[in-house]
Amino acid sequence: MRAIIAEIDIENLRHNYRTVRDLCTPAGILPMVKANAYGHGIVECTRIFQQEGAVKVGVAYIHEVITLRRAGITMPALCFTPPEHDDPLLYPTFNAEAVVWSADTVRRLSDAAMKLGSTVKVHLSVDTGMNRDGVMPNDVLTLLKEVYHLPGIQWEGIFTHFATADGDDEEYARWQLDIFNKVYREIHASGYRFRFVHAANSGAIIHLHDANFDLVRPGIALYGYKPSKLITEEIDLRPVMSLKTKVVSFRRLPADASISYGRRYTTSQETTIVTIPVGYGDGWSRLLTGKAECLIHGKRFPIVGTICMDGCMVDIGDEPIQTGEEVVLIGKQGNEIITAEDIAEKIGTIPYEITSSVTARVERVYISHEHGY
Repeated sequence: MRAIIAEIDIENLRHNYRTVRDLCTPAGILPMVKANAYGHGIVECTRIFQQEGAVKVGVAYIHEVITLRRAGITMPALCFTPPEHDDPLLYPTFNAEAVVWSADTVRRLSDAAMKLGSTVKVHLSVDTGMNRDGVMPNDVLTLLKEVYHLPGIQWEGIFTHFATADGDDEEYARWQLDIFNKVYREIHASGYRFRFVHAANSGAIIHLHDANFDLVRPGIALYGYKPSKLITEEIDLRPVMSLKTKVVSFRRLPADASISYGRRYTTSQETTIVTIPVGYGDGWSRLLTGKAECLIHGKRFPIVGTICMDGCMVDIGDEPIQTGEEVVLIGKQGNEIITAEDIAEKIGTIPYEITSSVTARVERVYISHEHGY
């Protein structure tokens, strides 16, 4: 194992799931595990969500469903990117649920299902204002009249997605919700039925409770963060991922010594510089150059010089640190804590990107304080 790990706290993951569940009961939970469960490990997180009673999980691409199936996980999985031209046969083959918003896609899935003597469950995406994907509200009835009764197709769900449910513009989110409710009433009155209706992402779960419907789709909340600081409601979420490494070398340098590529940092006095084996090849963004800190001995120290692909340097001054000692990049050490949200703020992004960017070469280690794992 490399001297850098992403430590995944199973108890915190379960706690966050139960917090969301209690907030949106009686709606079922559809945890989002796309992008390797936001960097936390798609297979392991899915197993935990299944143990916790999730109805199904959500992924972005069909290859993520295949990853789950090859790991022996059979629970329902909804793929939110519609099938590409050569993909339809993969859906009945791997028992994947599909998102659709065009008649052509439904026909191709129907043909694939009939070819294999199977059925494909589909969820109709309605674009109420995200303007990314989905059938336009005025076209929903026309689409359903055309393809609703095709063989091999089971209409499992209908849904929409909010553009501003993270607290940026609640009025717009409610406008979207009104459109979605109106569409649903119209199609229901016309005799079209769906097993599940869903709309709420993490932001909506926290502060737009009338969008819960039959299922909710939490993502970042499960992994310990609000989707935005604009959401002021209190909710007890606990970060799940810690990023840890070790000191691999150190050197005592005089004043005016330059550090790393481009000589972007120069020591102001005699000091000790330690090297840690984490860089942008691990997802520790080069944009953090001159901005990031880490924890050693429960104290904060600046990461200095240009961040390299496989390593970076820390100015520890006169702190008596040796090789092999723990360094925390994200997480808690002593009374100090650095969160993915803290890191995100330094480079103008969101915690989603920080955890999702941790690359595959960083070992995920799953820990449980009570039972071990």
